[in-house]
Amino acid sequence: MEENKTNVFAILDGKIADHIRRILVADGRSNLVGETSKPEFDRIKSSNAEILISAGYDHIVPESVLDSFERAINAHWSLLPYGRGENPNVWSIIDDHPAGVTIHEMLPEVDAGPVIAQREVPVNPDDTGRDLYERLIDEQIDLFASTWPSIRHGDYESSPNSSQDGTYHRRSEFDELCELPIEKEMSMKRCIDILRALTFEPYKNAYFEQDGHRYYVTIDISQENE
Repeated sequence: MEENKTNVFAILDGKIADHIRRILVADGRSNLVGETSKPEFDRIKSSNAEILISAGYDHIVPESVLDSFERAINAHWSLLPYGRGENPNVWSIIDDHPAGVTIHEMLPEVDAGPVIAQREVPVNPDDTGRDLYERLIDEQIDLFASTWPSIRHGDYESSPNSSQDGTYHRRSEFDELCELPIEKEMSMKRCIDILRALTFEPYKNAYFEQDGHRYYVTIDISQENE
C-alpha cells in the first residue's frame, strides 16, 4: 500500500532556501504545498499543511500560525541555546562560545522550542565571519537532510532548549559592534576577534570615523605553512 504524502509549507529565505526546497521536493513522500519568504501569515495558516518548515527566516512566527500545524520546525545556524537571535556566526567568534547548527520545534519566542538535533562546528583561529557562516550553512543543510525523514514521520525525541541559558543578540548589537572604538584600549585578541568576526566580503561592516570620513576595515589571517 502506497504511503500517504505529507503536506508541507515552507518559510525559506537566504542562501539555504534552495537547498531545503530541493530536499523537500526530492523526498518523494511529501508535498510542498506552498512557500514564502515573507510574513504572509494568513496564507500560511490556510495552507492545510501538516508540517511547517522554517529556514533562513529571521522573524517571529505568531503562536496562532504555529498552532495551525501538527509540527512546526526551524533550522537555525547556531548551537542553541548559544547564538539565539541575529548573526550567530559573528557572536560565536566574539563571545567565544560553541558554534553549530540546530533543528528545533518552534515556539513564538526567538529560537526557542525543544531541540531535535544538533551538530557542533569548530571555530578556527583564522576564521572570518564569512568562513564560519559558509561552514554553518553547509552543516545545516546536511543536518536537515539527515533529520527530515524522522521529522516527517514525527518519529524523533527532543531535548529541552532553555532560554535562561546560552546567549542572545539583537541586530542593534551587531550595528553597534561595527563602529570601531579606535580610542578604546583592548587586548590584541579582542581586537582581532572583532575584525575577523565582521569580515564578510563583499559587505562592509567594521568601520571607524576620523576627520569627517568613514574608513572600512577587514582582516586577512593566514596560517603558516608547515
